[in-house]
Amino acid sequence: MIKRLFIAIEPDRNLIDSIHSLQKELQRLLPFKGIRWVDPSLFHITLRFLGDTDVRQIPKLVSLLNSAAETRPSFSVVFEGVGHFSSRGALRTIWAGTRGNVQLEQLFDTVNHCTGFLQPDQKQRYSPHLTLARGSDRLTRQESALIIQTLCAYNEIFFGETYLTGFELFESTLTPTGPVYKKVQSFNLG
Repeated sequence: MIKRLFIAIEPDRNLIDSIHSLQKELQRLLPFKGIRWVDPSLFHITLRFLGDTDVRQIPKLVSLLNSAAETRPSFSVVFEGVGHFSSRGALRTIWAGTRGNVQLEQLFDTVNHCTGFLQPDQKQRYSPHLTLARGSDRLTRQESALIIQTLCAYNEIFFGETYLTGFELFESTLTPTGPVYKKVQSFNLG
């Protein structure tokens, strides 16, 4: 049996509310049919997307992540700025960012190391962000350009700070109305 898994951090409720306020403002400013806005209840920072994973691998994964979490301290993360990922001029993702954070990068490295047995050839560069929306092929180049121009006004917006005491292993089920996330396991930082 296969499950679609990812490892992520959930920000606290106040931070989610702050980011959601900006998301609503952007929805009003950018009413394009080619943008799919993420439900705020699904906001998270991905540490590692695992994708289709054999359920027989989950016990080993949980054990490794539990051991690793105990070695990492809790820490704060500041959320600020809005940006985008694009591909060949087409907007793909609108995101809220985080201030550079050594502890977050170290946590990513630790999680990456723990999951190496599942994806030994995949090396990832870490760009911590919280996805606000995804662009589709229905966006025109002009719409993408207008979105990118609009986002520039929010480069330095401050959302707040959240104190991270752990991270989660999630199962993601894709449905016609969007993904459904289910917590598989929580990991408390040391």
